[in-house]
Amino acid sequence: MQISKHSSLLLFFIGLFIFVLLRVQYHQFAFHWDEMWSYVPAVRAMHENGISMLPSSMNPDISRGHPLFFYALNASFLKIFGTSNSALHTLPLIVSCICVYATYLIGSEFFSYKVGLLSSFLLMAQSLFFVQSAMVLPEIMVSTLVLLAFYAFFKEKMYLYLFFGSLLVLTKESGIVLPAALAACYFFKEFDLKNIDFWKKIIWIIAPLFTFAFFLLIQKMTFGWFFFPEHVGMMRLDFEGVKHVLEETFNHAFVVQNRRNIFAYGSLVAVLLFFINKKFRFAVPKNLGLIPYFVTFILLYAIFCSLNFFTVRYVLSLIPVGLLFVVALSFELTPPKQHFIPILFFLFCFGTSLSYTIKGRDTGDTELGAFDLIEVQAQAISAIEKYVPKDKAPLTRYGFLKGFALKTPYCGFLTVPYTKFDAGFPVNAVGYYLAVEPDKEYEEMKQKGKIEVLHRFEKNRALSEIYRVKE
Repeated sequence: MQISKHSSLLLFFIGLFIFVLLRVQYHQFAFHWDEMWSYVPAVRAMHENGISMLPSSMNPDISRGHPLFFYALNASFLKIFGTSNSALHTLPLIVSCICVYATYLIGSEFFSYKVGLLSSFLLMAQSLFFVQSAMVLPEIMVSTLVLLAFYAFFKEKMYLYLFFGSLLVLTKESGIVLPAALAACYFFKEFDLKNIDFWKKIIWIIAPLFTFAFFLLIQKMTFGWFFFPEHVGMMRLDFEGVKHVLEETFNHAFVVQNRRNIFAYGSLVAVLLFFINKKFRFAVPKNLGLIPYFVTFILLYAIFCSLNFFTVRYVLSLIPVGLLFVVALSFELTPPKQHFIPILFFLFCFGTSLSYTIKGRDTGDTELGAFDLIEVQAQAISAIEKYVPKDKAPLTRYGFLKGFALKTPYCGFLTVPYTKFDAGFPVNAVGYYLAVEPDKEYEEMKQKGKIEVLHRFEKNRALSEIYRVKE
Protein backbone atom coordinates (compact mmCIF):
# COMPACT_ATOMS: atom_id res chain seq x y z
CA MET A 1 0.00 0.00 0.00
CA GLN A 2 1.70 3.16 -1.24
CA ILE A 3 0.86 6.76 -0.41
CA SER A 4 2.19 9.80 -2.24
CA LYS A 5 3.77 12.84 -0.59
CA HIS A 6 0.90 15.12 -1.68
CA SER A 7 -1.81 12.74 -0.46
CA SER A 8 0.04 12.32 2.82
CA LEU A 9 0.34 16.07 3.38
CA LEU A 10 -3.32 16.61 2.47
CA LEU A 11 -4.47 14.01 5.00
CA PHE A 12 -2.10 15.42 7.62
CA PHE A 13 -3.35 19.00 7.30
CA ILE A 14 -6.99 17.90 7.29
CA GLY A 15 -6.34 16.07 10.56
CA LEU A 16 -4.45 19.02 12.02
CA PHE A 17 -7.24 21.42 11.03
CA ILE A 18 -9.84 19.26 12.81
CA PHE A 19 -7.57 19.09 15.87
CA VAL A 20 -7.25 22.88 16.03
CA LEU A 21 -10.96 23.36 15.43
CA LEU A 22 -11.79 21.09 18.38
CA ARG A 23 -9.21 22.68 20.68
CA VAL A 24 -10.02 26.37 20.11
CA GLN A 25 -13.49 25.95 21.62
CA TYR A 26 -11.77 26.32 25.01
CA HIS A 27 -9.75 29.41 24.09
CA GLN A 28 -11.91 31.84 26.08
CA PHE A 29 -11.58 29.79 29.25
CA ALA A 30 -9.57 30.97 32.24
CA PHE A 31 -6.56 29.03 33.49
CA HIS A 32 -6.04 25.76 35.33
CA TRP A 33 -3.91 24.91 38.36
CA ASP A 34 -0.16 25.52 37.58
CA GLU A 35 -1.11 27.77 34.68
CA MET A 36 -3.15 29.87 37.07
CA TRP A 37 -0.81 30.33 40.03
CA SER A 38 2.64 30.04 38.42
CA TYR A 39 3.13 30.34 34.68
CA VAL A 40 0.52 32.90 33.60
CA PRO A 41 1.44 35.36 36.42
CA ALA A 42 5.13 34.96 35.50
CA VAL A 43 4.45 35.59 31.79
CA ARG A 44 2.31 38.61 32.60
CA ALA A 45 4.99 39.95 34.98
CA MET A 46 7.62 39.75 32.24
CA HIS A 47 5.20 41.31 29.75
CA GLU A 48 4.71 44.30 32.06
CA ASN A 49 8.24 44.69 33.42
CA GLY A 50 10.32 44.07 30.30
CA ILE A 51 11.25 41.03 28.24
CA SER A 52 14.60 39.43 28.99
CA MET A 53 16.16 36.00 29.38
CA LEU A 54 18.59 37.10 32.08
CA PRO A 55 17.83 35.61 35.53
CA SER A 56 17.90 39.10 37.08
CA SER A 57 14.89 40.14 34.97
CA MET A 58 12.42 38.23 37.16
CA ASN A 59 11.96 37.49 40.83
CA PRO A 60 12.91 33.80 41.22
CA ASP A 61 9.88 33.27 43.46
CA ILE A 62 7.81 33.96 40.33
CA SER A 63 9.95 32.15 37.75
CA ARG A 64 10.80 29.32 40.18
CA GLY A 65 14.40 29.60 38.96
CA HIS A 66 13.57 28.08 35.55
CA PRO A 67 15.38 29.24 32.39
CA LEU A 68 13.40 32.07 30.84
CA PHE A 69 12.89 31.33 27.12
CA PHE A 70 9.33 30.07 27.67
CA TYR A 71 8.37 33.23 29.58
CA ALA A 72 10.14 35.55 27.12
CA LEU A 73 8.51 34.03 24.04
CA ASN A 74 5.02 34.12 25.56
CA ALA A 75 5.49 37.69 26.83
CA SER A 76 6.67 38.77 23.37
CA PHE A 77 3.56 37.20 21.84
CA LEU A 78 1.38 39.19 24.24
CA LYS A 79 3.09 42.42 23.20
CA ILE A 80 1.71 41.84 19.71
CA PHE A 81 -1.66 40.20 20.35
CA GLY A 82 -2.73 41.50 23.74
CA THR A 83 -3.29 39.84 27.08
CA SER A 84 -6.71 38.21 26.70
CA ASN A 85 -7.27 34.60 27.73
CA SER A 86 -7.52 33.70 24.04
CA ALA A 87 -4.18 35.32 23.23
CA LEU A 88 -2.47 33.46 26.05
CA HIS A 89 -3.86 30.15 24.81
CA THR A 90 -2.98 30.81 21.16
CA LEU A 91 0.83 30.60 21.24
CA PRO A 92 0.86 27.18 22.98
CA LEU A 93 -1.59 25.91 20.35
CA ILE A 94 0.69 27.13 17.56
CA VAL A 95 3.64 25.39 19.22
CA SER A 96 1.53 22.23 19.54
CA CYS A 97 0.82 22.30 15.81
CA ILE A 98 4.56 22.53 15.19
CA CYS A 99 5.01 19.55 17.54
CA VAL A 100 2.52 17.49 15.53
CA TYR A 101 4.19 18.53 12.26
CA ALA A 102 7.65 17.67 13.62
CA THR A 103 6.33 14.21 14.51
CA TYR A 104 4.97 13.83 10.98
CA LEU A 105 8.22 15.14 9.48
CA ILE A 106 10.50 12.75 11.36
CA GLY A 107 8.25 9.79 10.61
CA SER A 108 7.89 10.67 6.93
CA GLU A 109 11.47 11.65 6.09
CA PHE A 110 13.32 8.94 7.95
CA PHE A 111 10.85 6.06 7.66
CA SER A 112 7.75 6.44 5.46
CA TYR A 113 4.68 8.64 4.97
CA LYS A 114 2.62 5.94 6.68
CA VAL A 115 4.79 6.21 9.80
CA GLY A 116 4.57 10.01 9.76
CA LEU A 117 0.80 10.07 9.33
CA LEU A 118 -0.02 7.42 11.90
CA SER A 119 2.42 8.79 14.51
CA SER A 120 1.08 12.34 14.20
CA PHE A 121 -2.58 11.24 14.22
CA LEU A 122 -1.98 9.07 17.28
CA LEU A 123 -0.34 12.04 19.03
CA MET A 124 -3.32 14.32 18.34
CA ALA A 125 -5.66 11.67 19.74
CA GLN A 126 -3.89 11.48 23.12
CA SER A 127 -5.88 13.02 25.97
CA LEU A 128 -2.75 14.39 27.68
CA PHE A 129 -1.55 16.09 24.49
CA PHE A 130 -4.97 17.44 23.50
CA VAL A 131 -5.62 19.04 26.90
CA GLN A 132 -2.09 20.41 27.30
CA SER A 133 -1.86 21.67 23.72
CA ALA A 134 -3.15 25.19 24.46
CA MET A 135 -2.25 25.48 28.14
CA VAL A 136 0.31 28.07 29.22
CA LEU A 137 2.73 25.42 30.46
CA PRO A 138 6.25 24.66 29.18
CA GLU A 139 5.90 20.93 28.51
CA ILE A 140 4.45 21.38 25.00
CA MET A 141 7.36 23.65 24.09
CA VAL A 142 9.84 21.16 25.56
CA SER A 143 8.27 18.33 23.52
CA THR A 144 8.36 20.39 20.33
CA LEU A 145 11.99 21.43 20.73
CA VAL A 146 12.97 17.82 21.53
CA LEU A 147 11.51 16.72 18.19
CA LEU A 148 13.03 19.62 16.24
CA ALA A 149 16.45 18.91 17.77
CA PHE A 150 16.05 15.21 16.91
CA TYR A 151 15.18 16.14 13.33
CA ALA A 152 18.17 18.48 12.93
CA PHE A 153 20.51 15.88 14.41
CA PHE A 154 19.25 13.09 12.14
CA LYS A 155 19.61 15.42 9.12
CA GLU A 156 23.16 16.24 10.33
CA LYS A 157 22.37 19.95 10.32
CA MET A 158 24.46 20.68 13.39
CA TYR A 159 24.04 24.47 13.49
CA LEU A 160 20.27 23.98 13.40
CA TYR A 161 20.63 21.30 16.07
CA LEU A 162 22.63 23.70 18.26
CA PHE A 163 19.90 26.33 17.82
CA PHE A 164 17.01 24.05 18.79
CA GLY A 165 19.04 22.31 21.49
CA SER A 166 19.99 25.62 23.09
CA LEU A 167 16.37 26.82 23.09
CA LEU A 168 15.40 23.49 24.61
CA VAL A 169 17.76 23.77 27.60
CA LEU A 170 16.72 27.41 28.04
CA THR A 171 13.06 26.36 28.24
CA LYS A 172 13.28 23.92 31.13
CA GLU A 173 15.93 21.95 33.00
CA SER A 174 14.63 18.64 31.64
CA GLY A 175 15.87 19.75 28.21
CA ILE A 176 19.41 18.71 29.14
CA VAL A 177 18.36 15.07 28.75
CA LEU A 178 18.26 15.24 24.94
CA PRO A 179 21.91 16.23 24.26
CA ALA A 180 23.01 13.83 27.00
CA ALA A 181 21.02 10.99 25.43
CA LEU A 182 22.21 11.73 21.89
CA ALA A 183 25.84 11.94 23.06
CA ALA A 184 25.62 8.68 25.02
CA CYS A 185 23.99 6.81 22.15
CA TYR A 186 26.37 8.21 19.52
CA PHE A 187 29.38 7.40 21.71
CA PHE A 188 28.53 3.70 21.94
CA LYS A 189 27.22 3.34 18.38
CA GLU A 190 30.11 5.06 16.63
CA PHE A 191 32.85 4.31 19.17
CA ASP A 192 36.20 5.35 17.65
CA LEU A 193 38.48 7.08 20.15
CA LYS A 194 41.27 7.67 17.64
CA ASN A 195 39.07 9.47 15.12
CA ILE A 196 39.12 13.28 15.49
CA ASP A 197 35.79 13.56 13.64
CA PHE A 198 34.22 11.31 16.27
CA TRP A 199 35.23 13.73 19.03
CA LYS A 200 34.16 16.78 17.00
CA LYS A 201 30.69 15.26 16.62
CA ILE A 202 30.51 14.56 20.36
CA ILE A 203 31.35 18.21 21.10
CA TRP A 204 28.67 19.38 18.67
CA ILE A 205 26.11 17.11 20.33
CA ILE A 206 26.82 18.30 23.88
CA ALA A 207 27.16 21.97 22.84
CA PRO A 208 23.64 22.89 24.14
CA LEU A 209 24.83 21.83 27.59
CA PHE A 210 27.38 24.64 27.48
CA THR A 211 24.50 27.06 26.88
CA PHE A 212 22.74 25.66 29.92
CA ALA A 213 25.92 25.87 32.01
CA PHE A 214 26.31 29.53 31.00
CA PHE A 215 22.76 30.26 32.18
CA LEU A 216 23.43 28.50 35.50
CA LEU A 217 26.63 30.50 35.98
CA ILE A 218 24.75 33.78 35.50
CA GLN A 219 22.05 32.55 37.88
CA LYS A 220 24.68 31.69 40.49
CA MET A 221 26.26 35.13 40.17
CA THR A 222 22.81 36.77 40.44
CA PHE A 223 21.12 34.82 43.25
CA GLY A 224 23.89 32.77 44.84
CA TRP A 225 22.52 29.39 43.74
CA PHE A 226 22.49 27.32 40.54
CA PHE A 227 19.07 25.73 40.99
CA PHE A 228 15.99 27.09 42.78
CA PRO A 229 16.46 25.92 46.39
CA GLU A 230 12.83 24.81 46.79
CA HIS A 231 13.15 22.51 43.77
CA VAL A 232 16.45 21.08 45.02
CA GLY A 233 14.65 20.18 48.23
CA MET A 234 12.10 18.18 46.22
CA MET A 235 14.72 15.92 44.61
CA ARG A 236 14.76 12.28 45.66
CA LEU A 237 17.70 9.88 45.84
CA ASP A 238 16.22 7.06 47.94
CA PHE A 239 15.87 3.81 46.02
CA GLU A 240 12.20 3.15 46.84
CA GLY A 241 11.17 6.72 45.94
CA VAL A 242 13.08 6.66 42.65
CA LYS A 243 11.71 3.21 41.79
CA HIS A 244 8.12 4.30 42.49
CA VAL A 245 8.33 7.45 40.35
CA LEU A 246 10.12 5.56 37.57
CA GLU A 247 7.18 3.16 37.47
CA GLU A 248 4.75 6.10 37.51
CA THR A 249 6.63 7.76 34.64
CA PHE A 250 6.37 4.71 32.38
CA ASN A 251 2.80 4.08 33.46
CA HIS A 252 1.60 7.59 32.63
CA ALA A 253 3.62 7.80 29.41
CA PHE A 254 2.92 4.38 27.92
CA VAL A 255 0.04 2.64 29.72
CA VAL A 256 -2.81 4.88 30.96
CA GLN A 257 -5.36 6.65 28.73
CA ASN A 258 -5.47 3.53 26.50
CA ARG A 259 -1.80 3.94 25.52
CA ARG A 260 -1.16 0.33 26.58
CA ASN A 261 -2.75 -0.69 23.28
CA ILE A 262 -0.21 1.33 21.34
CA PHE A 263 2.99 0.59 23.19
CA ALA A 264 2.72 -2.82 24.85
CA TYR A 265 0.69 -4.52 22.16
CA GLY A 266 2.27 -2.45 19.38
CA SER A 267 5.75 -3.65 20.30
CA LEU A 268 4.47 -7.23 20.51
CA VAL A 269 2.83 -6.94 17.07
CA ALA A 270 6.08 -5.61 15.61
CA VAL A 271 8.14 -8.50 16.98
CA LEU A 272 5.58 -11.14 15.95
CA LEU A 273 5.33 -9.75 12.42
CA PHE A 274 9.10 -9.86 12.14
CA PHE A 275 9.32 -13.54 13.10
CA ILE A 276 6.26 -14.53 11.07
CA ASN A 277 7.73 -12.92 7.96
CA LYS A 278 11.30 -14.04 8.55
CA LYS A 279 10.91 -16.62 5.78
CA PHE A 280 10.81 -13.74 3.27
CA ARG A 281 14.44 -12.99 4.20
CA PHE A 282 13.71 -9.38 4.05
CA ALA A 283 16.66 -7.17 5.03
CA VAL A 284 16.62 -5.08 8.19
CA PRO A 285 16.17 -1.46 7.01
CA LYS A 286 19.05 0.93 7.53
CA ASN A 287 16.85 3.50 9.31
CA LEU A 288 16.40 1.16 12.25
CA GLY A 289 19.71 2.71 13.34
CA LEU A 290 17.71 5.74 14.50
CA ILE A 291 15.69 3.66 16.96
CA PRO A 292 18.47 3.42 19.62
CA TYR A 293 18.46 7.24 19.88
CA PHE A 294 14.74 7.19 20.68
CA VAL A 295 15.21 4.42 23.25
CA THR A 296 18.15 6.14 24.96
CA PHE A 297 16.22 9.38 25.25
CA ILE A 298 13.18 7.60 26.69
CA LEU A 299 15.26 5.80 29.32
CA LEU A 300 17.30 8.84 30.40
CA TYR A 301 14.28 11.15 30.45
CA ALA A 302 12.38 8.68 32.63
CA ILE A 303 15.34 8.52 35.03
CA PHE A 304 15.45 12.33 35.14
CA CYS A 305 11.75 12.40 36.03
CA SER A 306 12.29 9.81 38.78
CA LEU A 307 14.94 11.94 40.50
CA ASN A 308 12.92 15.16 40.59
CA PHE A 309 9.51 16.41 41.62
CA PHE A 310 6.98 14.62 39.43
CA THR A 311 3.63 15.53 37.98
CA VAL A 312 1.90 13.71 35.12
CA ARG A 313 2.34 16.35 32.41
CA TYR A 314 6.14 15.96 32.68
CA VAL A 315 5.92 12.73 30.68
CA LEU A 316 4.56 14.58 27.63
CA SER A 317 7.94 14.63 25.85
CA LEU A 318 8.08 10.85 25.98
CA ILE A 319 4.83 10.36 24.06
CA PRO A 320 5.70 11.62 20.54
CA VAL A 321 9.14 10.01 20.74
CA GLY A 322 7.57 6.76 21.94
CA LEU A 323 4.98 6.88 19.15
CA LEU A 324 7.65 7.35 16.50
CA PHE A 325 9.59 4.46 18.03
CA VAL A 326 6.76 1.92 18.10
CA VAL A 327 5.12 2.89 14.78
CA ALA A 328 8.43 3.02 12.91
CA LEU A 329 9.52 -0.29 14.43
CA SER A 330 6.27 -1.95 13.37
CA PHE A 331 6.58 -0.85 9.76
CA GLU A 332 10.33 -1.34 9.44
CA LEU A 333 10.11 -4.92 10.71
CA THR A 334 7.19 -5.78 8.41
CA PRO A 335 7.58 -6.54 4.68
CA PRO A 336 5.79 -3.91 2.55
CA LYS A 337 3.16 -6.37 1.33
CA GLN A 338 1.98 -6.88 4.92
CA HIS A 339 1.89 -3.17 5.87
CA PHE A 340 -1.88 -3.33 6.00
CA ILE A 341 -1.54 -5.19 9.34
CA PRO A 342 0.19 -2.37 11.31
CA ILE A 343 -2.03 0.17 9.53
CA LEU A 344 -5.19 -1.56 10.77
CA PHE A 345 -3.71 -2.08 14.22
CA PHE A 346 -2.73 1.59 14.71
CA LEU A 347 -6.04 2.81 13.31
CA PHE A 348 -7.68 0.71 16.01
CA CYS A 349 -5.34 2.32 18.57
CA PHE A 350 -6.29 5.75 17.23
CA GLY A 351 -9.93 4.93 17.85
CA THR A 352 -9.36 3.71 21.43
CA SER A 353 -7.24 6.77 22.25
CA LEU A 354 -9.82 9.12 20.79
CA SER A 355 -12.57 7.38 22.75
CA TYR A 356 -10.67 7.90 25.99
CA THR A 357 -9.99 11.55 25.18
CA ILE A 358 -13.69 12.20 24.62
CA LYS A 359 -14.79 10.39 27.79
CA GLY A 360 -11.95 11.27 30.20
CA ARG A 361 -13.25 13.62 32.90
CA ASP A 362 -10.59 13.71 35.61
CA THR A 363 -10.20 17.34 36.78
CA GLY A 364 -6.41 17.37 36.60
CA ASP A 365 -4.57 18.82 33.61
CA THR A 366 -4.52 15.60 31.57
CA GLU A 367 -8.21 15.11 30.66
CA LEU A 368 -11.19 17.14 29.45
CA GLY A 369 -12.40 17.35 33.04
CA ALA A 370 -9.87 20.17 33.43
CA PHE A 371 -12.24 22.39 31.46
CA ASP A 372 -15.18 21.25 33.57
CA LEU A 373 -13.27 22.43 36.65
CA ILE A 374 -12.47 25.80 35.06
CA GLU A 375 -16.12 26.21 34.05
CA VAL A 376 -17.63 25.52 37.48
CA GLN A 377 -14.98 27.65 39.16
CA ALA A 378 -15.80 30.55 36.83
CA GLN A 379 -19.49 30.16 37.64
CA ALA A 380 -18.76 30.16 41.37
CA ILE A 381 -16.59 33.28 41.17
CA SER A 382 -19.24 35.12 39.16
CA ALA A 383 -21.77 34.25 41.86
CA ILE A 384 -19.40 35.33 44.65
CA GLU A 385 -19.03 38.73 42.99
CA LYS A 386 -22.82 39.18 43.19
CA TYR A 387 -22.99 38.31 46.88
CA VAL A 388 -19.73 39.77 48.27
CA PRO A 389 -18.59 43.37 47.54
CA LYS A 390 -14.90 43.81 46.72
CA ASP A 391 -14.28 45.55 50.08
CA LYS A 392 -15.61 42.51 51.98
CA ALA A 393 -13.97 39.13 52.64
CA PRO A 394 -15.35 35.99 50.95
CA LEU A 395 -14.75 32.66 52.66
CA THR A 396 -12.17 30.54 50.87
CA ARG A 397 -11.51 28.02 53.64
CA TYR A 398 -7.77 27.52 53.06
CA GLY A 399 -8.31 26.63 49.41
CA PHE A 400 -5.21 27.47 47.41
CA LEU A 401 -6.93 27.51 44.02
CA LYS A 402 -10.02 29.27 45.37
CA GLY A 403 -8.06 32.05 47.02
CA PHE A 404 -5.58 32.54 44.21
CA ALA A 405 -8.32 32.83 41.59
CA LEU A 406 -10.02 35.58 43.65
CA LYS A 407 -6.95 37.65 44.45
CA THR A 408 -5.10 37.47 41.11
CA PRO A 409 -6.72 38.93 37.97
CA TYR A 410 -4.03 37.18 35.88
CA CYS A 411 -5.85 33.90 36.61
CA GLY A 412 -8.47 34.94 34.06
CA PHE A 413 -11.57 34.74 36.28
CA LEU A 414 -12.10 38.38 37.30
CA THR A 415 -10.73 41.84 36.52
CA VAL A 416 -10.90 43.49 39.97
CA PRO A 417 -9.46 41.24 42.70
CA TYR A 418 -10.50 40.72 46.30
CA THR A 419 -7.94 41.83 48.87
CA LYS A 420 -9.47 40.35 52.04
CA PHE A 421 -10.34 36.74 52.81
CA ASP A 422 -11.76 34.87 55.76
CA ALA A 423 -10.89 31.26 56.55
CA GLY A 424 -13.42 30.92 59.37
CA PHE A 425 -17.19 30.52 59.49
CA PRO A 426 -18.60 33.91 60.66
CA VAL A 427 -22.40 34.01 60.69
CA ASN A 428 -24.01 35.29 57.43
CA ALA A 429 -20.68 35.28 55.60
CA VAL A 430 -20.66 33.96 52.01
CA GLY A 431 -17.99 31.70 50.55
CA TYR A 432 -17.40 29.14 47.86
CA TYR A 433 -16.39 25.52 47.99
CA LEU A 434 -14.46 23.67 45.29
CA ALA A 435 -14.61 19.87 45.47
CA VAL A 436 -11.07 19.49 44.16
CA GLU A 437 -9.91 21.08 47.44
CA PRO A 438 -11.81 19.03 50.06
CA ASP A 439 -12.76 20.77 53.31
CA LYS A 440 -13.71 18.34 56.07
CA GLU A 441 -14.92 21.08 58.41
CA TYR A 442 -17.20 22.51 55.72
CA GLU A 443 -18.76 19.08 55.16
CA GLU A 444 -19.30 18.69 58.91
CA MET A 445 -20.97 22.13 59.08
CA LYS A 446 -23.30 21.10 56.25
CA GLN A 447 -24.28 17.91 58.03
CA LYS A 448 -25.10 19.93 61.17
CA GLY A 449 -27.39 22.23 59.15
CA LYS A 450 -25.18 25.30 59.66
CA ILE A 451 -24.57 25.84 55.95
CA GLU A 452 -27.09 27.14 53.42
CA VAL A 453 -26.10 26.23 49.85
CA LEU A 454 -27.09 29.21 47.69
CA HIS A 455 -25.89 27.81 44.38
CA ARG A 456 -24.44 24.50 43.26
CA PHE A 457 -22.48 24.28 40.01
CA GLU A 458 -21.71 20.82 38.73
CA LYS A 459 -20.36 19.35 35.52
CA ASN A 460 -19.31 15.71 35.36
CA ARG A 461 -16.73 15.30 38.20
CA ALA A 462 -16.28 19.05 38.81
CA LEU A 463 -18.31 20.64 41.59
CA SER A 464 -18.47 24.04 43.28
CA GLU A 465 -20.92 25.53 45.78
CA ILE A 466 -21.76 29.03 46.94
CA TYR A 467 -22.86 28.98 50.56
CA ARG A 468 -23.93 31.20 53.44
CA VAL A 469 -23.13 30.44 57.08
CA LYS A 470 -26.31 30.10 59.13
CA GLU A 471 -26.74 31.00 62.81
